[in-house]
Formats: sequence, structure tokens, C-alpha cells
Amino acid sequence: MDNNLSRIIYEVANNLQWIATSSYNYSFSDFTHSTDTPYNLALAFLANYERPADPNQPYRGRQAEFWYEFLGGVTPPTPPIPPTPIYGNSNKWLKARAKKIIINY
Repeated sequence: MDNNLSRIIYEVANNLQWIATSSYNYSFSDFTHSTDTPYNLALAFLANYERPADPNQPYRGRQAEFWYEFLGGVTPPTPPIPPTPIYGNSNKWLKARAKKIIINY
């Protein structure tokens, strides 16, 4: 996870990979500082960074809401399909890593 996040931070700093679309017309740096909803930001990342053949993926937005609430300490509603835990039941590690990376950025 650290390597993936480090790469994304590098790409933000060097203006790589991100291509603004008419639906989400802001820079990568603006995206990283946005106060838009987790749902909209997930769809912006999908459209402007990942650019899949089918960008109509509302489930990605719902997952972003779930993880935003979970990592923020607020109990989220049960999603339609529960996400697979990345590190089993050890979510304390995931929260600590996310906080450390955000603080260091």
C-alpha cells in the first residue's frame, strides 16, 4: 500500500497521469485538496486517472463513502456487497498507515 500511495503522491507533484475531463475539470493537485464528497471524488479519480473503458461505475462512489466513514470513525451503513478486509481484522494498522501518509503529505 505504501508504494502505491507514494507513486500517486509522486504523480501529483510531477503532474503525471491525470487528465482533467469535462465532468471533473480540475487538476490533480486540486483533486487532492478538494472538499467534494467521497462519492464524487471516487468517480473523478476513475474518470481522470484510471480512465477505464466503462467509467459508469457508481459502486466505486459507494465504496468511497463506506471507507471514508469507516476510516473517519463513523459507523457506515452496510454496503450492498461488504468489502474484503485488506488485512483481515487488523483495521487499526490500516487506519494508522492512512493517517501517517496523510499527515506526511
